[in-house]
Amino acid sequence: LKQIELNELVRFFSQPARYLLVKIIGIAPIEESQTMDTSEPFTLKGLARYKLEHDILENLLRGHDCGKLYRVKKASGELPHGKVGEIFFMQLVSDLQSFHKRLSGLLSGQELKPQQVTLKIRDYSITGRLDNVSANGLVQYRYATMKPKDVIRSWISHLVLNSQANTAAPENGTSTFYAGKDGMYEYGPAAESILHLEQLLDLYWQGITEPLYFFPRSSFIFAQEIHKGKQEQEALRKAICFAVKIWSCQTLFSWNRPKKFSCLLLHTRKNSVGKSYSHHL
Repeated sequence: LKQIELNELVRFFSQPARYLLVKIIGIAPIEESQTMDTSEPFTLKGLARYKLEHDILENLLRGHDCGKLYRVKKASGELPHGKVGEIFFMQLVSDLQSFHKRLSGLLSGQELKPQQVTLKIRDYSITGRLDNVSANGLVQYRYATMKPKDVIRSWISHLVLNSQANTAAPENGTSTFYAGKDGMYEYGPAAESILHLEQLLDLYWQGITEPLYFFPRSSFIFAQEIHKGKQEQEALRKAICFAVKIWSCQTLFSWNRPKKFSCLLLHTRKNSVGKSYSHHL
Protein backbone atom coordinates (compact mmCIF):
# COMPACT_ATOMS: atom_id res chain seq x y z
CA LEU A 1 0.00 0.00 0.00
CA LYS A 2 1.07 3.58 -0.66
CA GLN A 3 1.24 5.23 2.76
CA ILE A 4 0.01 8.85 2.98
CA GLU A 5 -0.31 10.99 6.09
CA LEU A 6 -3.39 13.22 6.15
CA ASN A 7 -1.49 16.41 7.05
CA GLU A 8 0.99 15.76 4.24
CA LEU A 9 -1.85 15.41 1.75
CA VAL A 10 -3.21 18.80 2.85
CA ARG A 11 0.26 20.41 2.72
CA PHE A 12 0.84 19.12 -0.79
CA PHE A 13 -2.35 20.57 -2.28
CA SER A 14 -1.82 23.87 -0.45
CA GLN A 15 1.29 24.44 -2.60
CA PRO A 16 2.35 21.51 -4.82
CA ALA A 17 5.46 23.20 -6.25
CA ARG A 18 6.86 24.01 -2.81
CA TYR A 19 6.08 20.51 -1.54
CA LEU A 20 7.92 18.80 -4.40
CA LEU A 21 10.97 21.06 -4.14
CA VAL A 22 11.31 21.13 -0.35
CA LYS A 23 9.82 17.85 0.87
CA ILE A 24 10.72 15.49 -1.97
CA ILE A 25 13.78 16.98 -3.73
CA GLY A 26 15.23 18.54 -0.58
CA ILE A 27 15.82 22.13 -1.68
CA ALA A 28 15.98 24.48 1.30
CA PRO A 29 12.88 26.67 1.77
CA ILE A 30 13.04 30.13 0.17
CA GLU A 31 12.71 32.75 2.88
CA GLU A 32 12.05 36.42 2.46
CA SER A 33 14.90 38.75 3.41
CA GLN A 34 14.19 40.51 6.67
CA THR A 35 15.56 43.74 8.03
CA MET A 36 15.93 44.38 11.72
CA ASP A 37 13.19 46.65 13.06
CA THR A 38 14.71 49.02 15.60
CA SER A 39 11.57 51.12 16.14
CA GLU A 40 9.35 50.82 19.21
CA PRO A 41 6.36 48.56 18.38
CA PHE A 42 2.90 49.97 19.13
CA THR A 43 1.03 47.02 17.68
CA LEU A 44 1.64 43.47 16.46
CA LYS A 45 1.56 42.38 12.84
CA GLY A 46 1.69 39.23 10.78
CA LEU A 47 2.46 35.95 12.47
CA ALA A 48 2.93 37.48 15.94
CA ARG A 49 -0.57 38.98 15.87
CA TYR A 50 -2.10 35.80 14.44
CA LYS A 51 -0.52 33.71 17.23
CA LEU A 52 -1.81 36.08 19.89
CA GLU A 53 -5.32 36.05 18.39
CA HIS A 54 -5.20 32.24 18.28
CA ASP A 55 -4.20 32.05 21.95
CA ILE A 56 -6.96 34.46 22.99
CA LEU A 57 -9.58 32.49 21.06
CA GLU A 58 -8.49 29.17 22.55
CA ASN A 59 -8.61 30.82 25.98
CA LEU A 60 -12.19 31.99 25.37
CA LEU A 61 -13.26 28.56 24.06
CA ARG A 62 -12.00 26.97 27.28
CA GLY A 63 -13.91 29.52 29.34
CA HIS A 64 -10.77 30.93 30.95
CA ASP A 65 -10.19 34.48 32.16
CA CYS A 66 -8.28 36.58 29.63
CA GLY A 67 -6.77 38.64 32.45
CA LYS A 68 -4.38 35.83 33.31
CA LEU A 69 -3.44 35.40 29.66
CA TYR A 70 -2.70 39.13 29.43
CA ARG A 71 -0.30 38.94 32.38
CA VAL A 72 1.47 35.94 30.83
CA LYS A 73 1.85 37.66 27.46
CA LYS A 74 3.02 40.88 29.08
CA ALA A 75 5.62 39.10 31.20
CA SER A 76 6.93 37.19 28.17
CA GLY A 77 7.41 40.40 26.20
CA GLU A 78 4.90 39.45 23.48
CA LEU A 79 2.94 42.71 23.79
CA PRO A 80 3.83 46.36 23.13
CA HIS A 81 5.05 48.07 26.30
CA GLY A 82 2.92 49.85 28.87
CA LYS A 83 -0.62 51.08 28.46
CA VAL A 84 -0.43 50.71 24.67
CA GLY A 85 0.01 46.96 25.04
CA GLU A 86 -2.90 46.68 27.46
CA ILE A 87 -5.27 48.62 25.19
CA PHE A 88 -4.14 46.61 22.17
CA PHE A 89 -4.73 43.32 23.99
CA MET A 90 -8.19 44.30 25.25
CA GLN A 91 -9.22 45.40 21.76
CA LEU A 92 -8.26 41.99 20.39
CA VAL A 93 -10.25 40.31 23.17
CA SER A 94 -13.30 42.43 22.27
CA ASP A 95 -12.99 41.53 18.58
CA LEU A 96 -12.53 37.84 19.32
CA GLN A 97 -15.49 37.71 21.72
CA SER A 98 -17.80 38.42 18.77
CA PHE A 99 -16.20 35.61 16.77
CA HIS A 100 -16.32 33.34 19.81
CA LYS A 101 -20.03 33.99 20.19
CA ARG A 102 -20.70 32.93 16.59
CA LEU A 103 -18.49 29.88 17.00
CA SER A 104 -20.23 28.88 20.24
CA GLY A 105 -23.58 29.01 18.43
CA LEU A 106 -22.18 26.60 15.86
CA LEU A 107 -20.90 24.21 18.52
CA SER A 108 -24.19 24.35 20.48
CA GLY A 109 -22.52 23.02 23.59
CA GLN A 110 -21.38 19.82 21.86
CA GLU A 111 -18.12 18.24 22.89
CA LEU A 112 -15.35 18.29 20.31
CA LYS A 113 -13.17 15.19 20.15
CA PRO A 114 -10.24 14.05 18.00
CA GLN A 115 -10.89 11.15 15.63
CA GLN A 116 -8.16 8.86 14.41
CA VAL A 117 -8.01 8.20 10.69
CA THR A 118 -7.17 4.81 9.19
CA LEU A 119 -8.52 4.66 5.68
CA LYS A 120 -7.74 2.30 2.80
CA ILE A 121 -8.76 3.32 -0.71
CA ARG A 122 -7.62 1.10 -3.57
CA ASP A 123 -3.82 0.85 -3.16
CA TYR A 124 -3.60 3.85 -0.81
CA SER A 125 -3.54 3.96 2.97
CA ILE A 126 -4.32 7.27 4.72
CA THR A 127 -3.54 7.74 8.39
CA GLY A 128 -3.76 10.75 10.67
CA ARG A 129 -6.17 12.56 12.95
CA LEU A 130 -9.16 14.84 12.54
CA ASP A 131 -9.55 17.34 15.37
CA ASN A 132 -12.80 18.90 16.60
CA VAL A 133 -15.29 16.23 15.57
CA SER A 134 -18.71 16.58 17.19
CA ALA A 135 -22.01 14.74 16.88
CA ASN A 136 -23.02 17.26 14.21
CA GLY A 137 -19.85 16.82 12.17
CA LEU A 138 -16.36 18.25 11.82
CA VAL A 139 -15.76 21.82 13.00
CA GLN A 140 -12.79 23.86 11.74
CA TYR A 141 -12.11 27.51 12.43
CA ARG A 142 -9.47 30.17 11.95
CA TYR A 143 -9.67 33.83 12.93
CA ALA A 144 -8.73 35.08 9.47
CA THR A 145 -10.28 35.65 6.07
CA MET A 146 -10.76 32.34 4.28
CA LYS A 147 -7.87 31.53 1.97
CA PRO A 148 -7.36 28.76 -0.60
CA LYS A 149 -5.38 26.71 1.94
CA ASP A 150 -8.39 26.79 4.30
CA VAL A 151 -10.71 25.52 1.57
CA ILE A 152 -8.24 22.74 0.69
CA ARG A 153 -7.81 21.67 4.31
CA SER A 154 -11.54 21.66 5.09
CA TRP A 155 -12.48 19.90 1.83
CA ILE A 156 -9.91 17.11 2.16
CA SER A 157 -10.82 16.67 5.85
CA HIS A 158 -14.49 16.52 4.87
CA LEU A 159 -13.85 13.83 2.27
CA VAL A 160 -11.81 11.76 4.72
CA LEU A 161 -14.47 12.09 7.43
CA ASN A 162 -17.21 10.94 5.06
CA SER A 163 -15.09 8.10 3.70
CA GLN A 164 -14.39 6.63 7.09
CA ALA A 165 -16.52 3.71 8.27
CA ASN A 166 -17.92 5.43 11.37
CA THR A 167 -20.96 3.91 13.01
CA ALA A 168 -21.58 7.11 14.98
CA ALA A 169 -22.17 9.09 11.77
CA PRO A 170 -25.59 9.28 10.10
CA GLU A 171 -26.16 6.87 7.23
CA ASN A 172 -26.27 9.71 4.71
CA GLY A 173 -22.88 11.12 5.69
CA THR A 174 -21.51 13.88 7.87
CA SER A 175 -21.26 17.66 7.51
CA THR A 176 -18.19 19.84 7.97
CA PHE A 177 -18.36 23.42 9.24
CA TYR A 178 -15.71 26.06 8.71
CA ALA A 179 -15.77 29.43 10.51
CA GLY A 180 -13.60 32.38 9.51
CA LYS A 181 -13.63 36.15 9.78
CA ASP A 182 -15.66 36.49 6.61
CA GLY A 183 -18.39 34.04 7.59
CA MET A 184 -19.28 30.42 8.18
CA TYR A 185 -19.43 27.69 5.56
CA GLU A 186 -20.92 24.22 5.57
CA TYR A 187 -20.06 21.19 3.44
CA GLY A 188 -23.03 18.87 3.22
CA PRO A 189 -22.65 15.08 3.39
CA ALA A 190 -20.51 13.87 0.47
CA ALA A 191 -22.13 10.85 -1.14
CA GLU A 192 -19.16 10.20 -3.47
CA SER A 193 -16.42 11.10 -1.01
CA ILE A 194 -14.31 8.01 -1.77
CA LEU A 195 -14.38 8.73 -5.51
CA HIS A 196 -13.31 12.37 -5.00
CA LEU A 197 -10.62 11.36 -2.52
CA GLU A 198 -9.29 8.71 -4.87
CA GLN A 199 -8.82 11.36 -7.58
CA LEU A 200 -6.89 13.59 -5.16
CA LEU A 201 -4.70 10.68 -4.08
CA ASP A 202 -3.81 9.92 -7.71
CA LEU A 203 -2.86 13.58 -8.25
CA TYR A 204 -0.80 13.58 -5.04
CA TRP A 205 1.16 10.52 -6.15
CA GLN A 206 1.74 12.09 -9.55
CA GLY A 207 2.77 15.40 -7.97
CA ILE A 208 5.52 13.91 -5.80
CA THR A 209 7.27 12.54 -8.88
CA GLU A 210 6.75 15.37 -11.40
CA PRO A 211 5.40 18.94 -11.38
CA LEU A 212 1.63 19.15 -10.97
CA TYR A 213 0.06 22.13 -12.71
CA PHE A 214 -2.27 23.07 -9.88
CA PHE A 215 -2.19 26.66 -8.61
CA PRO A 216 -4.39 27.07 -5.51
CA ARG A 217 -4.96 30.83 -5.61
CA SER A 218 -5.98 31.10 -9.25
CA SER A 219 -8.05 27.91 -8.91
CA PHE A 220 -9.77 29.51 -5.94
CA ILE A 221 -10.71 32.49 -8.13
CA PHE A 222 -12.08 30.08 -10.76
CA ALA A 223 -14.25 28.38 -8.12
CA GLN A 224 -15.48 31.73 -6.77
CA GLU A 225 -16.54 32.86 -10.25
CA ILE A 226 -18.40 29.59 -10.85
CA HIS A 227 -20.12 30.03 -7.48
CA LYS A 228 -21.24 33.51 -8.59
CA GLY A 229 -22.98 31.94 -11.58
CA LYS A 230 -20.40 32.75 -14.24
CA GLN A 231 -19.93 30.47 -17.25
CA GLU A 232 -16.94 28.12 -17.11
CA GLN A 233 -15.04 29.85 -19.92
CA GLU A 234 -15.51 33.27 -18.33
CA ALA A 235 -14.39 31.97 -14.95
CA LEU A 236 -11.39 30.28 -16.51
CA ARG A 237 -10.42 33.49 -18.31
CA LYS A 238 -10.46 35.45 -15.06
CA ALA A 239 -8.41 32.79 -13.26
CA ILE A 240 -5.80 32.69 -16.03
CA CYS A 241 -5.62 36.51 -16.09
CA PHE A 242 -4.86 36.41 -12.36
CA ALA A 243 -2.15 33.79 -12.92
CA VAL A 244 -0.57 35.79 -15.76
CA LYS A 245 -0.55 38.90 -13.55
CA ILE A 246 1.24 37.00 -10.78
CA TRP A 247 3.79 35.57 -13.23
CA SER A 248 4.50 38.87 -14.97
CA CYS A 249 7.05 40.33 -12.51
CA GLN A 250 10.59 40.90 -13.76
CA THR A 251 12.89 39.37 -11.18
CA LEU A 252 12.81 36.25 -9.06
CA PHE A 253 13.71 38.16 -5.91
CA SER A 254 10.72 40.51 -6.17
CA TRP A 255 8.23 37.64 -6.29
CA ASN A 256 6.23 36.25 -3.42
CA ARG A 257 7.23 32.87 -2.04
CA PRO A 258 4.57 30.73 -3.75
CA LYS A 259 5.60 32.20 -7.09
CA LYS A 260 9.30 31.56 -6.43
CA PHE A 261 8.70 27.85 -5.92
CA SER A 262 6.49 27.60 -9.01
CA CYS A 263 9.06 29.46 -11.12
CA LEU A 264 11.97 27.28 -10.01
CA LEU A 265 10.00 24.15 -10.78
CA LEU A 266 8.18 25.13 -13.96
CA HIS A 267 10.27 27.76 -15.76
CA THR A 268 11.55 25.29 -18.35
CA ARG A 269 8.00 24.30 -19.29
CA LYS A 270 6.35 27.69 -19.73
CA ASN A 271 4.84 26.81 -23.09
CA SER A 272 2.86 23.91 -21.65
CA VAL A 273 1.56 25.64 -18.53
CA GLY A 274 -1.58 27.07 -20.17
CA LYS A 275 -2.95 23.72 -21.38
CA SER A 276 -2.12 21.80 -18.21
CA TYR A 277 -3.31 24.66 -16.02
CA SER A 278 -6.80 24.71 -17.53
CA HIS A 279 -6.94 20.91 -17.34
CA HIS A 280 -6.25 20.76 -13.59
CA LEU A 281 -8.65 23.61 -12.78
